[in-house]
Amino acid sequence: MSAPTMRSTSILTEHLGYPPISLVDDIINAVNEIMYKCTAAMEKYLLSKSQIGEEDYAEEIKSGVAKLESLLENSVDRNFDKLELYVLRNVLRIPEEFLDANVFRLENQKDLVIVDDDEVKRSEEELRDKVNDVELAFKRNEILSKKVAKVKKLLTSIKDFKQKLIELLKCKEEQQLQKILESLKPIDDTVTLLAGSLRKLYVDSESISSTEEVEALLQKLKSKGKEKKDYRTRYINIRTTNVLEKLGLLGDGEKENRSAGSGVREQGKEVAKLDIEEPQLDLLDDVL
Repeated sequence: MSAPTMRSTSILTEHLGYPPISLVDDIINAVNEIMYKCTAAMEKYLLSKSQIGEEDYAEEIKSGVAKLESLLENSVDRNFDKLELYVLRNVLRIPEEFLDANVFRLENQKDLVIVDDDEVKRSEEELRDKVNDVELAFKRNEILSKKVAKVKKLLTSIKDFKQKLIELLKCKEEQQLQKILESLKPIDDTVTLLAGSLRKLYVDSESISSTEEVEALLQKLKSKGKEKKDYRTRYINIRTTNVLEKLGLLGDGEKENRSAGSGVREQGKEVAKLDIEEPQLDLLDDVL
């Protein structure tokens, strides 16, 4: 048999509560103790018989007993070394196939559950799901707390409104407040009428203010603005020429140009007569 491994020795040490070699040492120590008792008894007996005639053999007895004790110790050590090797290799040893198969279980490992990798992964997933559930519960609790705060605030507002409404209903008993309340009665009809009018205006504006309508209106305004600008320019030229003519500041060449452009002035006068009335001249002068 092969020598015991460290793994086998550690398991046996944990199971027995002491190292396996200690068992062999205890056996050897017990044998040595018996041997020492035997040599001590032998020495005591021989010393009692050390006197043979006039000769005393006490020293020889002690020396012989010491040598015998050494021989016995050597014999015990040599023979019990064989016992130690046999016990450690054949008795106090766990086979490797049992260690590899994990079939050797200690007393404190009876209730130990050995799980495989699939169970470990499944446990991790379950733990992760539980953590997610806890996080969702915290978020839900936070949302509910906010909603509870809003509901409490709304409840406070409702209570205030109820109190004011109760105070308002108590006004029926006072004549002065009753008159004020009657004077405010048409306000609900007015609000309803205003709401209907606003709704109608909104619908009309939605139907009128389309993209095509807006583009057409812009083009129309641009054309009118240009036409008004031409009329204003002609009017300014006519008014300026008349003022210069009255003051005698026009030259002969300018008078000829004025005669040549009489048609234009006549047209300008007609435009002024048609489009610009006399009360509006000062206003136009201010604008220009």
